[in-house]
Amino acid sequence: MIATLKQIIIFDFDGVLVDSLDNLYQINSAAAIALDRSLTKDQYLSAFAGPLNQKLGEILSLNEAELEKFINHKRQIFANHYNGTSVQPFPFALDLIKQASDLGTLWILSTAPLEHIRVVLEEHNLLNYFARIIGQSQQPKSVFLNEAVSESERTFFLTDTVGDLKEAGKVDGVISIGVTWGFHQADVLKTGNPSFVAHNPKDVISFIRD
Repeated sequence: MIATLKQIIIFDFDGVLVDSLDNLYQINSAAAIALDRSLTKDQYLSAFAGPLNQKLGEILSLNEAELEKFINHKRQIFANHYNGTSVQPFPFALDLIKQASDLGTLWILSTAPLEHIRVVLEEHNLLNYFARIIGQSQQPKSVFLNEAVSESERTFFLTDTVGDLKEAGKVDGVISIGVTWGFHQADVLKTGNPSFVAHNPKDVISFIRD
């Protein structure tokens, strides 16, 4: 890394910094059951190939009104399954965050609700490492990635899903890193054409430093 470069390093949250797959699956499965549908974990993971709720609506064969009910039900039960006690950072998360903070300004860009992300970060004393936290939004992630590119000389985006990698691919200047310890495995991540695939946090830091 050239020391004078202004860098923004953006982390997806779930599956990158926190081990939350089971929590999120429980939320979505319960919301599906409330609409007399069933959702397998494999189906849930496959929905991360694109806009999540849109894909889940297709998988569950929901019409527009049903999809809105599905989303609202998730909001109502989210805190029951996703909080500072039930959602734990990966064991290596703190070291990864600390090392990354020496290399650039840190953001979080996630589809999880902002207030719940903040609760988890506060519970584990991680909140102060992040200059900006962007949670669930009606705007695609590419909008925020564009903002980061306009504010930095190099922008990195770490994610564990192919859908996010596709969003990153829409933005010139984003250096995308697919991490294999989250929701999607390396072979799936590669279909999203990441700039780099990291198999462990050391790979991430080495790539950013180079």
